[in-house]
This record gives sequence, structure tokens and C-alpha cells, in this order.
Amino acid sequence: MRKLAIYYCKVLILSFFGLTTTALVAQKTTLLHEKLEVNAKPSLDLESRHTRVIIETWNQNRTVIEAYIEGVDLSDEQVEQIKKLWGVSFKADKDRIFLRSFARPAQQIAYELQKATLNSETAADYPKPGEMKLMKNLLAELNALNITSSALQKISKLKFDYSAYQKQGKEYLRAYENLVLSFLEDKENAAVLQRQSELQKNAANQTWRQELERKMQQMEAQFNERITAWSMSENNSNTHLKKEVVEHPDGRKTTQIFMVSTLSPNANKAPEKALIVPIVKVKIPSQSSIKIKQRYGALNLEKPVSNLQVQLAYASLKADRIIGENNRVEVAYAPVNINFWEHGELHINYVKQAEIGKVKSMALRANASDLSIEEWNGFGRLTSTFGQLKILKIGADFNRLDMNLSNTDLSIAMPKLAFELNYTGSKSNLKLPSNIKVTRDNTYGTELVTGFFKDKTTDNRINIDVKFSKVVFN
Repeated sequence: MRKLAIYYCKVLILSFFGLTTTALVAQKTTLLHEKLEVNAKPSLDLESRHTRVIIETWNQNRTVIEAYIEGVDLSDEQVEQIKKLWGVSFKADKDRIFLRSFARPAQQIAYELQKATLNSETAADYPKPGEMKLMKNLLAELNALNITSSALQKISKLKFDYSAYQKQGKEYLRAYENLVLSFLEDKENAAVLQRQSELQKNAANQTWRQELERKMQQMEAQFNERITAWSMSENNSNTHLKKEVVEHPDGRKTTQIFMVSTLSPNANKAPEKALIVPIVKVKIPSQSSIKIKQRYGALNLEKPVSNLQVQLAYASLKADRIIGENNRVEVAYAPVNINFWEHGELHINYVKQAEIGKVKSMALRANASDLSIEEWNGFGRLTSTFGQLKILKIGADFNRLDMNLSNTDLSIAMPKLAFELNYTGSKSNLKLPSNIKVTRDNTYGTELVTGFFKDKTTDNRINIDVKFSKVVFN
């Protein structure tokens, strides 16, 4: 009786925890790889959706285009399915390269692949006729035990403690089995004992019972492997569980729980943490002109780039060095991180985290955005509405700053070199250190401040025109 009850306990455990687990292993699956001979100054025209774009420049008259998935180990069938969800195309000659990458949202790709995996695994794991016979015999024997519905209800409400299982292993399983047995043993009676005696005398039943025991051992081994894999991946903050209700061919509905790995392509707090990451990587000559229009995803400029025309919406920007004079970058609703900016225009809209290392010269237009600049050199024309602007250091090559601010808080480091200050503020507040010599005039709510630091004949100037703003020189 006890052995049979233990079988029943294992059926309960394994039927509940025999879950479809998919441990995703980081891997690169290439969908496109092309090498092109080009001239020294080709143009790249790239448009993308829901893609991580990587641009890398080099000193070769060649262009390499790659499109690949990074994050999971995919079967051939899954690769074909991704091709249906992600359209990548290009046409090129020696002077021009047109590249398009239109992917579905990463979460949708992951869902479609997981759904297909669940369907195939459900079919593969559906009981074989022989297994159905074993289970039928087991259920028949359990039926003969006359286990009351109240006992079955108590058993069905038992909770399996995963953390305790991870620590104690088989000891916890034995304790769990004993807990199930405690409900059964309370209901034993003479009829049950008589049935047990009959079963033990029946050699034919012993045959299927031995087969069932072997099957239970196999299932338990698989269960242990899955729980171990789950335990390992729980320590990975990029892994989480998903649950899906699956309807079987006979009309039954079961809940399947599976693991997925969330691999983020961009550590700069990118808005998209993708389960599966569509990536396009382009290596292009260093003197190329680059035009990019992108919605969702991320843009990484890993080497110095110039002649850059970029429009990003919901796509983060991370760049090493943006050099040259003909640069225009527009970013909306996504983070910006640039190590060095030489010349050009930067427009940011609704960007809550924008960081730039060193700036030589820039025309900035910011709307509802927060920007921090580590060091400013050269010339600048800055316009900001409804945001925050921080300039942490004014460098030795500083020349001129013209700022037009509305509903903006400006914090600017006090330059160490001589400069002239001109300030016009309407319903605003200006805070200056005492070593700046100024004259103030306040007429009809507008404050005019002129002054200088060290030398009033200097060519270095800071001109500030503000409304409803706060300006602080630190």
C-alpha cells in the first residue's frame, strides 16, 4: 500500500512539475552576412524598426553587413519563422548602400517562437499509447483504494516549496511524499487492505507496476534536471518565468510554466529589454556619410563617425566619437550617451537621460529633456524648454555660449578663464558667485545683468536669455 501511495505521490508531483522548461542559452544565429567592395566615401542609407543597429567604421574600402539574432539557441524551423517576422533587405553599388530592417517587436518575436515551441513540445510530451495504458492501470488501482474526495482535495491544495527542494533535494521529496501519505493512511480500512492483498497476489499486475516504477524513475530524473536548471537560472537576474495555459487534444487544459532569458542589448537603460534581439551590424569606411532613420531599438556607434544624419524615436543612442562638422542628430523618447561631440546639431525631445562627455562645438535644441555635459569647449548655441541642463566644466578652449532657456533649470560650472556675462531674465532667478563683477537693472519684471570675470576686454562670452527659469553658476 505504501509503495503504491508513493507512486501516486510521484504522479502528483511530476504531473504538476513536469513543466515545459526552455533554458535559453546565449548564441548568435546569422540570417544575413554580405561583404561589398565600395569606394572610399560611400553613403549609407539605413531605415529600421525594432532593431539594434551597430555602426563600426574602419580604414578599408569594404562594407560588411550582418543581420543576426543574439540571445537564444534556435532550431532551423525557428530561424525560418524569424525570417517571416523580421524583414532585412539591401541593395548597393560602390557609392551607395540602402539597408532596411523591419522587425516585429522583440516581445512578439519571443512569444511567437515560444508558442511554437510549446505546441511542438506539447505534442512530443503527450502520453504514448503504452504510457496511457500504464496510467490507466494506475488510476484503476487508485480507484479501488476508495480514497475519499476530501483527501484528494487536501492533496490537491498542497504547496511545493521550491527553495526547500533546492536546499534539501531528495529529503524534501520524501517529506512531501509522507505528507501525502498522511492523508491516505487516515482513510485506510479493511476494504483497502483486502484490495492490497489481492493486488500483491496478482503477478500480472506486478508486471505493469514494475514498468510504472521504471517510468516514474525516468520522469523523476527529468524533473530533477529541470528543477536544477531552474535553480541555476533563478540566480540570473535576466531570467524569469512565464506561464501559459495549453489546451490538449482531448480538451484538457493544463498550465505550463517555462523560463525565458531576458537579454538586454544595451546597458544604458535602453527602453527595450528584448527577449530575442534582432541586430544589424554594418562596417563601413571611416569617411562614409551615414543617414539613419530608426524607430524602437538602439543605435550604437562604436567607432568615430562623421557626416551623420540621424533620426531616432524610441531608440537609444550610444556613441563613442561624433566628429566632423556635418552632423545632425535627433533623438526622442530614449536615452542618449555620447563620449565626444566635435561639431553639429543635436535635437533631443522628451529625453530624460542624456549624457555627453566633451563638447567642442554644438547647436543644441532640447525639449522636455534633461542633459548633462561633462566638459564644454569652443562655441555653443543652446535652446531648452521644460528641462534641466548641466554643464559640469568649462574647458580651456571655451569661446562663446549663447543660451535661450524657458522653464529650464541651468547649472553651469564657473569658468576659470576670463569671460563677459550678459543676462536677460523674465520671471527667473540668477545666482552668481561674488567674484563676478556685475551691474543689475530690473524693469517691469525683466532683469538685465552685465558683468565680467577677470578681464572685461576678453572675447569669451556667455549670453543668457531666460524665461521662468533658474540659472546657477557653481
